[in-house]
Amino acid sequence: ECPLTKMAEAASKPAAKPTLTRSASTGSDTALNGGNLPDNNPLARKLDKILNGHDSLLRASPGRDDVVTALSGLDGLIVDNTKHTRQNLRSQVERRALEANKEFLSAFEQVYQALSTVDSELEAMCQACNTMTAQLAAAKNETAALVDKTSVLSSSREQLSLKRHLLQAFTERYQLTAEEHAVLVGDKPMDFTFFSALRRVQAIHADCKRLLRTSHQKAGVDIMDQMATLQEKAYERLYRWTQNTCRSMTTESVDQTRRLNMAFNALRARPVLFQYSLNELATARRNARVRGFIDALTHGGPGGNPPPIELHSHDPLRYVSDMLAYVHQTLAAEKELIRALLSSKQYADSMGDDVNPTAHDDTKMIAQALDSIVEGICRPLKMRVETVLTTLDRQVLTCYKLACLLSFYGTTAAGLIPTERVSSLGEVLGDLHSTALKIFYDSLQVQANQLLVNVDVAPSDLSPPKGLNSTMATIKSVLEAQATSHGVNPSSDALELDKILSTVLDPALQMCALSASNLGPADMATYMLNCFYKIQTVLTLYDSTDRRLETLESQMETHIATLCREQVAHLATKAGLQPVFVAFQAWESQGQSTTLAQAPGLSLMDLRQALIALDRFIADADFSLLSQATLLQSSRVRSQIQNRAFDAFIGAFTELYESCNATNAGYASQPVIARTPEQVRQLMT
Repeated sequence: ECPLTKMAEAASKPAAKPTLTRSASTGSDTALNGGNLPDNNPLARKLDKILNGHDSLLRASPGRDDVVTALSGLDGLIVDNTKHTRQNLRSQVERRALEANKEFLSAFEQVYQALSTVDSELEAMCQACNTMTAQLAAAKNETAALVDKTSVLSSSREQLSLKRHLLQAFTERYQLTAEEHAVLVGDKPMDFTFFSALRRVQAIHADCKRLLRTSHQKAGVDIMDQMATLQEKAYERLYRWTQNTCRSMTTESVDQTRRLNMAFNALRARPVLFQYSLNELATARRNARVRGFIDALTHGGPGGNPPPIELHSHDPLRYVSDMLAYVHQTLAAEKELIRALLSSKQYADSMGDDVNPTAHDDTKMIAQALDSIVEGICRPLKMRVETVLTTLDRQVLTCYKLACLLSFYGTTAAGLIPTERVSSLGEVLGDLHSTALKIFYDSLQVQANQLLVNVDVAPSDLSPPKGLNSTMATIKSVLEAQATSHGVNPSSDALELDKILSTVLDPALQMCALSASNLGPADMATYMLNCFYKIQTVLTLYDSTDRRLETLESQMETHIATLCREQVAHLATKAGLQPVFVAFQAWESQGQSTTLAQAPGLSLMDLRQALIALDRFIADADFSLLSQATLLQSSRVRSQIQNRAFDAFIGAFTELYESCNATNAGYASQPVIARTPEQVRQLMT
């Protein structure tokens, strides 16, 4: 590099700022920046002068690069540091500047040529634009009338387009398409498109009412007449199709419920046609169900499974139960079918989201249709059940079970056919139930009369007679049948039970009383209590017998009191107090006219003998029951009699004790009776 450049770069860096020092020995300037020139070199002296003169500038602006840049431009000009070179430095710099200017001029000459070319092209473009402007002005003058006419035509086109859209919207809203018209009045199959077109006609007819409130009344009237005519034709076609479809529903399974549902819901707008169609459906289903019932009776199901119902005609209960179950199944299936056909929700689902389901109260119509359908089954059912009932003269339990079965299905049928009057099926089942009950009560009455005719003799062990045992077995079976009959009216069941018990139980008790008429009081009481206990053990197992049980308790109380009296007399006799008790009661019954000591049988000697016998009785501890009381089958009654008799015995002894030990008893020595009643109670217990 040039020494000048190195010196300039060193001078521009603050960390290595060039410094000049003068040699003390020679008195010459020395540059410490790396370029050591001789002290007698003029260039060194001049440079030292320049650097010393600009030392403050370099120190003040250490970051400036002007001097470095200038000196870098001189790089390469000085090859040898000679005098000739230093003299020609200026000329070399000027020569280099001249060459740079020539190069700059040469470059700008090319730019000038390019700009000249652009200028000529712009001139040509300007001339072309002027020509086009003139031509456009001429064309504008020539086409002004055409533009005006085009504007008028465009405005007319917009008006015509608006009218076309209005007419198209009016036609779409108030007119049917050709396909819809063909579906309504043509011979195409009845499908979803027909019902959509029918709803379209109804919507147009309803929208025409708005036209009548505007200035387009004539158009509204004409369209309404047109739609009304189409509606009538469509409803007539729909009614004929529905009628024919219903007539073809002669099998138990139906597979056209969806289209029929749409047809019935569409016919709701014509109540007369709707009712006629429903009646036609009921007639067809009645014929199908009658044939199905006869086939179930005689042929059974497909392939003989299930077997024919009449195969079990030897078993009256199963035979009638199978027939009633078939009728109930038929009734439930037909009700479900009619509900599906009349369901407005299913119709709305079939028609799509644009149709809202409308709630209709079809309960009455469904009940009438069901009544008409099952009416055909009623006659063969009644004939067969009546035939079964005529064979049950003496089968009391079977007859009552059939009555309960008929009552249950009658109540179920009334729930499935909620009509204002009794349905045909309900009437038939009610008549059969009444017939079964009549035969049942007649059989019970015959059985009760036989009890009174053939009165059993009381057994030696005073147990209930065979007639009562058989009667209670019958009553138990009847009560079990009633408990499992699923009755829905407890009050009527209770009344029926009272009637049954009155029919058979009262004669049975009368028979027991007749058979005990020749027995003694204690034997009769024991015998009747055993009979009552037999009845009680049966009635307590079932509900609705509380009233009868209360009656039995009151009747048993009389016989319990009799046995209590007998037991007291038995204890008093064994204790030796019976003569004293009899004499004391006689003295009380005479109004106590004399003192107790003067009463017959109550002298001091009589009392002492009785008390000695009482002590012996207590010492023996023989407090056994009466022999008849030991034959009681009810431990509760036996314990009750024992306790009550013991209390009565202690009560009688207490009265005797208080009267004898009274001051006015008339006895010389007191107390006459040393043992207190409490002591006697404790000793006897």
